[in-house]
Amino acid sequence: MTGLRELADAAGIDAGYRSWRGDVVTASEDALVAAIRAVAPDLGVAFESAGDAPAALAELERLRWAEIVPAATVGWAGELVVPFSVPAELEGAWVVEVATESGRTVRAEGQLFDLPAEGHAYPGGVVRCVRRARVAVGELGYHTVRWQAAGASGEAFAIVAPERAWGGPGSGPRRWGVFAPLYGLASPASGQTGDLAAMRRLFAQLAARGGRYVATLPILAASLDEPCEFSPYAPTSRMFWNELYLDLGALAAELGAPPPAAPPIVAGAPIDYRSQYRWRRHALDPMAERLMLAHGAEIDAWAAETGAYDYAAFRAIGEVARRSWHSFPAPWRDGAPLVKSRGDAIALGADAARVTTHAVAQWAMQRQLEQLAEGRSSSTSICRSA
Repeated sequence: MTGLRELADAAGIDAGYRSWRGDVVTASEDALVAAIRAVAPDLGVAFESAGDAPAALAELERLRWAEIVPAATVGWAGELVVPFSVPAELEGAWVVEVATESGRTVRAEGQLFDLPAEGHAYPGGVVRCVRRARVAVGELGYHTVRWQAAGASGEAFAIVAPERAWGGPGSGPRRWGVFAPLYGLASPASGQTGDLAAMRRLFAQLAARGGRYVATLPILAASLDEPCEFSPYAPTSRMFWNELYLDLGALAAELGAPPPAAPPIVAGAPIDYRSQYRWRRHALDPMAERLMLAHGAEIDAWAAETGAYDYAAFRAIGEVARRSWHSFPAPWRDGAPLVKSRGDAIALGADAARVTTHAVAQWAMQRQLEQLAEGRSSSTSICRSA
């Protein structure tokens, strides 16, 4: 695999990472070859197999150093930095003209040897370096850079960003808010993790104190039994929601029932997602049946339109198999037809009660999130952290 991982790194492909468990996970050679082959045409290099890695890496390095100024460059707080990749021994004039977003033109010029040299490399046996010119643009925004250096000229896109921002650029009062992963908003009513009721209370408390923003982590669908994957960045689906965060108290009130009692929170103990989901699911299953009786036509129409029955059937099959989709029955493992109704799901072997729970839970989550958005203070916004 000589040079293959180095080529992947140079191509911007992360060949490995450390998981949340602390384990080092690395991509296989076949996976790296496939990924590099896919991006090779855009990189301008020839690559078909691992044996091509050394030559492709050398060509990629040559192409990158041949680009005197990159297509995009960045600056901060009114100052733009334009990097020139040039032979280290080359002396000569450089000129930069910046056409700012507001319509001004800013010009700067000088000699390459007056700029500090850094990032030395030896592509093709020639010593090269990066010399950075700093241009006082005087304004934030998106600008166009026209440059001349090393016997060449070109144009680049430039972004000059603020070093600190509490709202949109320009004048105005400072705005503030909080970052709160929903799982961290636990209460005696919700158990070890928070829920949408806790988010609603946070909105109200923040707005009462003049706050404007609440940021949270993704709350996308997750499998919390077997297999158990609770990371917000490894969702079961990016199209549906994590039912763990349903406001069960609100659903119970709608049905004229008392809110379900959550297990006590053990101070200092990590969240046990399996047990938290288990007690919530135990409370949700009978509520889902009653909600289907009360709102069956509305839920059926919504689930068919959004694909929620397809997702519900997928989850129901997984809960019975208690394994990943790789071990599902053949029709599901190999790509079952789109499920548009509970009848479709049952015909394909999905448990009817489980399908009902997941379809109703998704309908309820969507409805509660829309109510949360509509009912929040007009001065408070919510955003999801990537």
